[in-house]
Amino acid sequence: MEAIEALKKDVQRCGCSLDAAEWHRLSKEFQKCAFLKGDVILSQARVADQWLFLSSGIVASEQSNPDGNSLIARFFEAGHLCSNLTSAWRRE
Repeated sequence: MEAIEALKKDVQRCGCSLDAAEWHRLSKEFQKCAFLKGDVILSQARVADQWLFLSSGIVASEQSNPDGNSLIARFFEAGHLCSNLTSAWRRE
């Protein structure tokens, strides 16, 4: 499945629908990128300025506590959005 079709499916799964004009306007903002294993793509120390859609692969959300210990809080799988949406929406 093409990445844009997978994104449409994920958005519809969340209860939203966009018409062709809205998808066209939104898709102008898409940028394809790739990350390596171990890359930090989101951080609690900076405002989330992008919404990522995983067309392939998997991303682990790791959280650290004040003691320096960390744990995997969740996994983002291909075919789903990956972002800190609260940070992106609130810009904080």
